[in-house]
Amino acid sequence: ACVPDGGRERVCWKGLWRGVGPNVARATVTTAAQISSYDHSKHLMLEMGWFEEGPRLHFISSVVAGFSAATANNPVDVVKSRMQAEKVTAGIAPKHQNIPQVLGLVLRSEGLGG
Repeated sequence: ACVPDGGRERVCWKGLWRGVGPNVARATVTTAAQISSYDHSKHLMLEMGWFEEGPRLHFISSVVAGFSAATANNPVDVVKSRMQAEKVTAGIAPKHQNIPQVLGLVLRSEGLGG
């Protein structure tokens, strides 16, 4: 079901769901990396005797968690951005259709740095 958009274009409800898969993947990776690295780094720093329980320990653990989440998210963000930025034309299949396909396309055409 599509609705007119001020007479210029038609906006389809299906388009509202475009990019949901990559956003869910990003949220999953963020949460996994952030929570696990925060907890692990906090316990490691306590066991090593580098810090005592307190604001300083939590701050450093948060920095480690933020760095870990950003690093883990980078590949997912590349895929997400490519899928969401692609112009969709009626009757033509999009170049970027799903997460594994986009990841493979990027690796083949641009290598690991893509």
